[in-house]
Amino acid sequence: MLGRISLKWKIFMMFGVPGLVALLASNLIIYNYSHSAYSQKLKSVLTSVASAISNDIEIIRLEKLDVETDPYYEELKNLLQKYKEAFGLSWVSLSQFTGTYFINIADAEDYYGDGYCYGHPVMDIPDELAQAWGSGTIALIDEYEDAYGFWMTAYVPVKNSDGKILAIVDASFNLDQLNRLKQNLLNRIYLLVGIFLLLMTVICFLSAALATRPLSELSLAASEIAGGNLNTRIPDLAGGIEVQTMVDSFNHMSEALNASQLSLKRKIFDLTTLFDISKEINFAANTSEISHAILERAMQSLSSARGSIFRYIDKDDILLLETATGENVTVPTPRIILKPGEGIAGKAFSTLETVVVKSFPFPGFKPYEDGVKSEIKNLICIPLVNEGTPVGVLNLVNSDEAKINDDNLHLANTMCAQMAMAMEKSRIYEIAITDGLTRLYNHRYFQIVLEKEVSRSRRYKSDLSLILFDVDHFKKFNDTYGHQLGDIVLKETGRLLKETLRDIDVVARYGGEEFTVIMPETDADGALLVAERLREIIAAHEYPGSDEPIHVNISLGIASCPTHAQEKGSLIEKADIALYNSKKNGRNQSSIYTDGMTM
Repeated sequence: MLGRISLKWKIFMMFGVPGLVALLASNLIIYNYSHSAYSQKLKSVLTSVASAISNDIEIIRLEKLDVETDPYYEELKNLLQKYKEAFGLSWVSLSQFTGTYFINIADAEDYYGDGYCYGHPVMDIPDELAQAWGSGTIALIDEYEDAYGFWMTAYVPVKNSDGKILAIVDASFNLDQLNRLKQNLLNRIYLLVGIFLLLMTVICFLSAALATRPLSELSLAASEIAGGNLNTRIPDLAGGIEVQTMVDSFNHMSEALNASQLSLKRKIFDLTTLFDISKEINFAANTSEISHAILERAMQSLSSARGSIFRYIDKDDILLLETATGENVTVPTPRIILKPGEGIAGKAFSTLETVVVKSFPFPGFKPYEDGVKSEIKNLICIPLVNEGTPVGVLNLVNSDEAKINDDNLHLANTMCAQMAMAMEKSRIYEIAITDGLTRLYNHRYFQIVLEKEVSRSRRYKSDLSLILFDVDHFKKFNDTYGHQLGDIVLKETGRLLKETLRDIDVVARYGGEEFTVIMPETDADGALLVAERLREIIAAHEYPGSDEPIHVNISLGIASCPTHAQEKGSLIEKADIALYNSKKNGRNQSSIYTDGMTM
């Protein structure tokens, strides 16, 4: 254990601590011995004085004493006063037990001072007083505290020739001044120990400093290196060959550590970046958010001025610009299409290899957007590959040339591989929860979300509304215009719903021509306003696909949680009943569920 402590503290612990303990122990031993001896002396004096008082009392006259007017009463008081003054007693009195309680016979106090009259009951009888009366022996209280301070008291019985106890002498010393003296003595001991501690500390530290000065300088330089300043070099130090050998070893070590630290920092940076990207991917709601998050990270790592991601659309065999950010990027992002193999990005996609162009103009380069003036100094195109299959390409424009190195390119490729896998998983998940015709959420996903929202509504006692509607006379519409035009109506209706509703509202195709809207934090009246707005927008919309304008109407039903139902199935049922009543009452209207409604 001592090997881990500095030399200064070792010297202090070897010499200072034992000296300090010895000084403190000797002073405390002397103090305790003196205090014990003085206390014993004080007890002896007190009992002797009380016994002397008992012996000086005239027993015969005491037995006859029963009133204050008795001349012996005055003599008793004088006797007690003499003893009090002669021996410095704080209190002395004579008391007697009547068979029921103790009474005061006489005391050494003035008539008009703190004294008691003859026969006055003695309050707060200590056990020692009762013990002295009962046993006929001397009783002593070493030290006790009352409202007037700390005391030492002796109780000595006064007996007649037959051994009968006639009274008890109560003699006391006040210990307050003694206690103050004791405390002052302790304070002086502590002060002495403190001064000794300070002196020993200074002496030990000065001695250690003189002995370890070369080592301290060496340790300081080593601390700089340990703190990360690996460029520190230790100069030659006085102290012999051993010290210089250590200096040379440290200098060689710092050179090796400097190279290792640079490599380690790079690995930590890469892992941190990938971890942050992983978190952002986990919290991303869709593929677009994933793409944007990773694009920004890649731009940061290479200090790029602009970046973009093209996503491969398998059915059309094209690369479609999904997201772009940075200098000269318009919002919203324009629809830019590349063919695989077209331009530098298309080449990277087709060859599955990263392309780095450090000078322009470059053959085969296709501008980001025609008509946009942008000076391009360099371009990096990295394919997004998942299990050997390309799913897109990431482009970085005008990166910091100092950062275009193998380490940063390796990190960018790793990020892109992570992104490609996340994009593919997200794409598959979106397919699983999306209706293929309307691009709205499908029935299965609607059921999952509604279950969660109903639970949240119950837990937080918040409003939740469900709108269920379908296209009026849709079967007749299909029979008249054909199913192809009917599909167009459903797709257009889905688009209108997305454009009209809030981001927090969940829109789904319930089945056939039926649609549903989950509206968190919305009561029935609020949902009715939205339903009416949807009805009017859809009624006014001119659907394409025919030579003449086509219009459709919708009927809507509304139910709310917890007003109408507190379970998912019941909420859907109530909204369906409200929809049925809208149809029954003439269609092209919205209805809120009421208890009187039936199917």
